Amino acid sequence: MPTRPARSTAPPQAAPKPCCGPRTCRPASCRTAAWPSRALDRAQALIERAGPGTPDLFRRWFDISLLTDSEDRACAALEANPGIVPNPMTRVFCLAREGRWTTAALTLESGRALGDISEADHALLSRFLDPDLFEGEPPLLPPRQVTPLS
Repeated sequence: MPTRPARSTAPPQAAPKPCCGPRTCRPASCRTAAWPSRALDRAQALIERAGPGTPDLFRRWFDISLLTDSEDRACAALEANPGIVPNPMTRVFCLAREGRWTTAALTLESGRALGDISEADHALLSRFLDPDLFEGEPPLLPPRQVTPLS
């Protein structure tokens, strides 16, 4: 009796869908991991060229810097001009990145006491500052509004 060839269990491969040009549409099937990164890099370059001298521009620049893993430059700019950001969460993050853990913890607790940092943000930043303290604790609930810092 003749033997049958083994059947492949792999799904059939679909033909790649054509993509539109970069200045027209970008269907989901065409998107790559590099495409959003290029857009963020361009946005970051525009803000850096304009100078993140206002709180709104700095906030956007800081968010983009977090997403592109270049937050050290934004934190250095914050250190040089501390009045640029009214958000104490950003200051806590940058202080910790600079290794100033005690100052970051003091800023976190001051922001909480003054009502500038919500309980959810306090819980998140507390775990960032001292993860060993919360080992074995249940994970936090996802934030209602996701930001690059949360």
